Amino acid sequence: MNIIQLKCFVAVAEELNFSRAAEKLFMSQPPISRNIKKLEENMGTKLFIRNKHEVFLTEEGDFFYSKVVKILNQLEKAVQETSMNYIGKEGILKITFPSHFINSSSIISSFCKDHPESVLEVSEITGGKHIINGLKKHHADVVFYYGKEQHKDIETHILMEDEILFAIPKTHPLGNKKEISVSMLKDQPIVIFPRKVDPFWYDFFMQQCYFNGFSPNTVLFSSPQRARLSFVNAGIGLTLINEGMIDHSLKNINYCKLVKEEKVNQSFIMAWRKNEKNKNVEKFVNSVKALSKKYLKL
Repeated sequence: MNIIQLKCFVAVAEELNFSRAAEKLFMSQPPISRNIKKLEENMGTKLFIRNKHEVFLTEEGDFFYSKVVKILNQLEKAVQETSMNYIGKEGILKITFPSHFINSSSIISSFCKDHPESVLEVSEITGGKHIINGLKKHHADVVFYYGKEQHKDIETHILMEDEILFAIPKTHPLGNKKEISVSMLKDQPIVIFPRKVDPFWYDFFMQQCYFNGFSPNTVLFSSPQRARLSFVNAGIGLTLINEGMIDHSLKNINYCKLVKEEKVNQSFIMAWRKNEKNKNVEKFVNSVKALSKKYLKL
């Protein structure tokens, strides 16, 4: 019994026709018939009932098919995972950006231009905590996130300090302001992310409102920053964002700074695991460090 015999069996079982099975496997029909015959002889049982016009699975054949399909699927998965593991050591890099970060394409395209031998898998995730967890669990090799915290066994490099802004509908009474104070947000409709997405900045905003003598009028919770900006663009409310995530395609939004006394910055950080074995992580990290002054506002 061998893999070819099993693949021939599965093809005939699924097509119930030797000619179509042969086409499916890019083989002629005689080798298919010979492999099925050898398989049946080795097993000592009939797997098919055949006549001039039809092919049926026997009860034994039906049972055997249910087992063989699982075995072949597991084998294919094992081959793919082993191949990806090898590629990972030599070239593939799993990169994660925060959702809607505007400079990700510049970073990736520049690295690919200088290192065409590398293969990248790029994803976007909402929330710095989820991004770091993905790095720790080896779902990513290099990640980018907004935050301030340090993590054990994780190397970090601050790429820039990003200013916190408020996105305000242009049709809103505050929509023509260049600067606002937190006190001006009293009774205004606020669109904000759930606390679990970014506890630090959620608590910071709530505290600033509290220090100014009010609780925010939260009208909507939304995790993805793109979604929050879409709600602002529709005139539903105001939201706070990082300067690096401004979306100029949304025409009904004014991006407003906080007054100098209340101005707050947030670090944009690149992170990777200490003692990383993937040979291209160091290449990518060094590339981004070199590119940061060109593509990112420091």
